[in-house]
Amino acid sequence: MNKESSIMAPAGLSDNLREVTVGRPEVNIRIDGNVTYLHAVEPLQPYPDRLLDCLVHWADVRAQQTFLAQRDATAQWQHITYAQMLKRTRSIAQSLLSFGLSVDRPLVLLSGNDLEHLQLACAALYAGIPYCPVSPAYSLVSKDYGKLRHVIQTLEPGLVFAADERFAGAIRAVVDSDIPLILTRGNFVERCCVQFSSLLQPADIAEADAAFAATGPESIAKF
Repeated sequence: MNKESSIMAPAGLSDNLREVTVGRPEVNIRIDGNVTYLHAVEPLQPYPDRLLDCLVHWADVRAQQTFLAQRDATAQWQHITYAQMLKRTRSIAQSLLSFGLSVDRPLVLLSGNDLEHLQLACAALYAGIPYCPVSPAYSLVSKDYGKLRHVIQTLEPGLVFAADERFAGAIRAVVDSDIPLILTRGNFVERCCVQFSSLLQPADIAEADAAFAATGPESIAKF
């Protein structure tokens, strides 16, 4: 097998597709008693110390290219470019730092995959704050919230994110009332709630940039 393999476009589709180079999947196998060791044949190539170094790079190289997109309630595409994503990440990271979050008081994300979820995740990575995405089924399908309760009791979060009021029952059942919430839409009257849009407001992001510079391979990123 060649050092690298390529995935070729099917006949007739080459005008819209390009070749993609993939790594070598082979491994060396060594068995020692009941333990099987697998060692990749291809050497590990250089990689960034931090995942978001890639975002910083592409925000500079391809600032106006779409980083991610999602259809809104009217089926229209909402686009976020690399440059916009980095700007939002830094602003939200600065906002998250004001909540005093840490390894002992992480950020918990209850909602499913959406633009706000990813922006909060990236911001947490930027600020050096561990975060935990929780399956929405633990909040929206479960009747006793047993799994969600276990997650919350184990992590003891300092901040919880949910998209809207659909998560109200789960939050009231297992999240202590003194833990602030971030919501994309709506409000819980009896709770301290922060609207996601307000996290984008900070103008001075020096603290967030310093926090990002202090992160590295030994930082806890995600639970």
